[in-house]
Amino acid sequence: KLGTLIKNISSGKSISAGATSASENEKGVLKVSAVSNGLFIPSENKVVDNENIHLLKLNPRLGDILMSRANTADLVGDVCIVERDYYNLYLPDKLWVVEAKSSELNLWVFHLLRYLKFRGVFSSLASGTSGSMKNISQKKFLDIDVVEPTNFHSIGGMLQNAYNTTNNIYATNGHVNRIYRKLLDESLSF
Repeated sequence: KLGTLIKNISSGKSISAGATSASENEKGVLKVSAVSNGLFIPSENKVVDNENIHLLKLNPRLGDILMSRANTADLVGDVCIVERDYYNLYLPDKLWVVEAKSSELNLWVFHLLRYLKFRGVFSSLASGTSGSMKNISQKKFLDIDVVEPTNFHSIGGMLQNAYNTTNNIYATNGHVNRIYRKLLDESLSF
């Protein structure tokens, strides 16, 4: 069971917040869209009003596995790893911090949760009356059948290298596309 690999699951609180993103000097609560396609997007947050700041409780920290426990059927269960501490941002109730039983298992659990066939299990277990928002319970999540590999250290490391390479390719591609668009704009402006 997945629960044999997981030490703890934590979540934030549901807090009413403004429509704009928090600056570095403001407190913000993450939107579900802050976890997207395996990436953490900290700019996907809403500034928290001063009267609600006391309700905030859980920051995204370096190495945290964040998982969306509520989203559309296709996106419920999306995960990412946080790449640094964010002291001005906080988790909502719809995002979990999934903590593996050991730091050595962390990468393997992250890549297991990202695995597309495994993600299909989340969609099938998610429930809810809303057509646009499905939820997965901790009990159903922890009861998913998995097999723990004996060599998870090397598998996790290899998967992380492939993940980093893929992200670098996407970043480079985005940079090349921006240069291309800029060259087009400059050369075709009349």
